[in-house]
Amino acid sequence: MLAKLRQRLAFLIHTNGTIDGGRGIRTFCGMAVPYSAGLVLGDPQLGLGIGLASQLILLADVGGLYSVRLKTILGAWIGAAIAMAMGMVAVHYGGIGLIATGLVLFVSGYLTVYGEQGGMVGVVSSFAFLLGSQNVSADSFELISLAIGGLWGLVLAIVIWPFRPNQPLRQMVANNFTILANYLKAMAASSFDQDDPMVQPLVVQLRQNLLKSRQALVESQRGLWGQSKLRELLLVLIEHTERLNKPLMLLSEIINFHNLPQLQTVQILMEDAISALGDICLDLAQMVTGKRCIPNTNRLQLLLQALQQQQTLQKQALTEDFADYNSLTTVTQLVTHLENLTNQLSQTIQMAQLLENPRLFHPGEGPDDEGFSTPAFTPWWEPLKNNFQLNSPLFRHGLRLAIGGMAGLLIAQITGIPYGFWIVLTLIFVLKPDFSLTFQRLSNRLVGTLLGVLVMSIALKLVQDPHTLSLLGILAIALGTSLLRFHYSVAVFFVTAFALILKAIVPEVPTEYALASRLVCTLIGSAIALVLGFSFLRQSERFRFTQAGVKMIVNLEAYFQQLTPALLGQGAINQREAERVRNQSRLAATGMQIALDRFINDPSTPLTKKEPALTTTNYLARLSRGFRVLISHLENSSGSNPPPAMELFTTQVEQSLTDLRLSLENQSSPAALPPMAETLKQIRDYHQHYQAQRIAEIGQQQGNTPIRRYLNDFNLVVEECQQIYQRLETIHSAIARFTDSPDLAQEIKLKSQPS
Repeated sequence: MLAKLRQRLAFLIHTNGTIDGGRGIRTFCGMAVPYSAGLVLGDPQLGLGIGLASQLILLADVGGLYSVRLKTILGAWIGAAIAMAMGMVAVHYGGIGLIATGLVLFVSGYLTVYGEQGGMVGVVSSFAFLLGSQNVSADSFELISLAIGGLWGLVLAIVIWPFRPNQPLRQMVANNFTILANYLKAMAASSFDQDDPMVQPLVVQLRQNLLKSRQALVESQRGLWGQSKLRELLLVLIEHTERLNKPLMLLSEIINFHNLPQLQTVQILMEDAISALGDICLDLAQMVTGKRCIPNTNRLQLLLQALQQQQTLQKQALTEDFADYNSLTTVTQLVTHLENLTNQLSQTIQMAQLLENPRLFHPGEGPDDEGFSTPAFTPWWEPLKNNFQLNSPLFRHGLRLAIGGMAGLLIAQITGIPYGFWIVLTLIFVLKPDFSLTFQRLSNRLVGTLLGVLVMSIALKLVQDPHTLSLLGILAIALGTSLLRFHYSVAVFFVTAFALILKAIVPEVPTEYALASRLVCTLIGSAIALVLGFSFLRQSERFRFTQAGVKMIVNLEAYFQQLTPALLGQGAINQREAERVRNQSRLAATGMQIALDRFINDPSTPLTKKEPALTTTNYLARLSRGFRVLISHLENSSGSNPPPAMELFTTQVEQSLTDLRLSLENQSSPAALPPMAETLKQIRDYHQHYQAQRIAEIGQQQGNTPIRRYLNDFNLVVEECQQIYQRLETIHSAIARFTDSPDLAQEIKLKSQPS
């Protein structure tokens, strides 16, 4: 029991190691500058109020693309002004004030339909409403502070200090391109010697950094609700690094395998081309970090043209000496792979440009193969309309906030506790759309508040000068904002200190009452959040994980359909469409990983369900990678006839995916897998028959025959089909262990997804 409890509360001591020093400095400047101006003008309270208002608005600056940040901050500013005015009016009418509180909090919670940014705009608006409701004198001090402070915050965030909380993620993704550039330059310097001591460590380093950057992106999404366009783009750039690395390895192998004296000119050109690629990758790394550095591909294009001329010369030489056939084949392969690499590089450059300008491409003209072209215009009210139903988790979140806010306000009015609005304020910051995040938030907030109250009960007795307290308060809030992503409990400790310092500067009640009120209000607000999050209109984490699994399988079904024509010899793969579907599968896999984390961390999750959920998530991702490998084997297909049983195999895979999806949707045991083992045996027997014929041809010195092309096409394809079958078996077994509760079936069929 103790071990299980320690596991549940391990997040209290876990940190992600990220301290946003830039945000802390910006907060300090945002508070100190207006306060200093207020001292000079003889009104330090107004200066402090303006600084506070600027930090309230900047709560909505959660990072992302520049245009999105600008819209979010403006929306928070306008929403806060409207909400504060409503609070100042509603405070004079008891019943109407209660209804207004519920309405504002519902709207604030419902704004999560717009993702992370919308959720924070809701938090800022709710905060402003509570501040306005405390202004019983109906003076304009708060509104003036908000008007000036909002403008100051906007200028500070967008003009003076463009804070970028996602910069560490950008830097990690940029490191992939930097390592790749170093690898390219080392390859060129060593004349493609794969055993060179300068090359090998870079290969390992690139693999490790790719894995690390993927994990960092998943970690950055934990604790957040909604999607981030920037993180999605960074995820695509990680995959682009992988794709660039593949043709590079093929180029290196070809040059090492065909080390012919007559290819010296080609090798020199290849070394120059690889070195030019290294320079382009260094420029890409600069672009990812946000610097304006458009790569110049002119030199690479000239080198590619020179290699194409070498290919033409080899064709001419073949008419005079058939012994030059191998040389022509080698040069042709090198040119083909370098052309593929150049095309991939062009797509990567376009994707890196989207990091700074998401509307760089007009609708229908963007890189559709990546699935990130600018979508057609969608009215702003569509997400609100689509989620306005009880089975939407975001609608239910708004209802929970409204009910909890009204309950907190009633408790504050009945008990008459000083600063009773802290109850509702705690609820706003603690209650999240899912229980696992709510539980972690309230636990961290309780720990941070308790420590803050204990320390400040001593500090406020030692320091009582208003100016000294103001300086300490500014330092405290700066430290709190810089530590938000490092550890929420530590950040809450400093925020609590800041709040208590503010109340000590202009005391409305004795300091001891304020300290006790802060602790009691936090306890009440956390208790309300716990009750609402755990029981009322709660969407189970199992349901959320199951929805994510269904979405993943739907994407895999579409992905496999892109392979079918090539597997059946009916034509080449549509690379643009295949890559678009693959990107959707990759994003679905990321969403499933996040849903898995929340499902595992949910206290109500049975231990027997964690293992099959983990296995299902891992092997669905492996199945997606298996489809990608199959595409790479089929890319250069000559169109030779596949085994007759291949059509049956594709049908069986499609049927298996459909059965697995229906099993998750209906929460029932999956149907037995089709007999794919027998089908694969038929394919292998058919293939072995051709292999025997090929051996006979080699004995008769028949070099180039249709059978040779057939073996090149399907030798590795058959092996990969075997891997796909084994992964489907594992997924089938895991889902069978996971789906033994029919209570979710009806709920999953609704499949109301938030926009």
